[in-house]
Amino acid sequence: MRCVCEQLSPLPRRIWARSRLPSRLKRRSLRLQKRMAVLRLHLDGDASIRTLYQELRRGHDVSRTPNEWVGEDASDEEQLLRATAHGRAIFSFNASDVVPLASSYPQHAGIVLGCQSKWSIGELVLSLDRLLLELEAQDIVGQVIWLEPVPR
Repeated sequence: MRCVCEQLSPLPRRIWARSRLPSRLKRRSLRLQKRMAVLRLHLDGDASIRTLYQELRRGHDVSRTPNEWVGEDASDEEQLLRATAHGRAIFSFNASDVVPLASSYPQHAGIVLGCQSKWSIGELVLSLDRLLLELEAQDIVGQVIWLEPVPR
């Protein structure tokens, strides 16, 4: 029986497969990974679902509100600015408040939006996992992206 994280994210299998490579290929693979800017994500207060956070952080660099650099009562503006200061794109369900901030702060690290009522946790994990695997940090700077469901 496979664990849930293997069903949701192909990343653990790639890490396992990569560990069986000869050491010179491992070193080359690590150098290539360092050159690529990995997309790091922050779940804002509206999207800070514990299950979502736990599933995503298994294979990705994900933070959530609250944490040591943003409090539970932080405004959307403060969360966006602090996530950007930490080099993280922000994920939110609160489009009506976050979209106007994108024009006020055009150099943000990226905004990913989802419609809360149309996602199950499993679909959300799959879609965010795909986004984090396919995009690099520089691809999303200053962009507002609507999260699309993973086709089945």
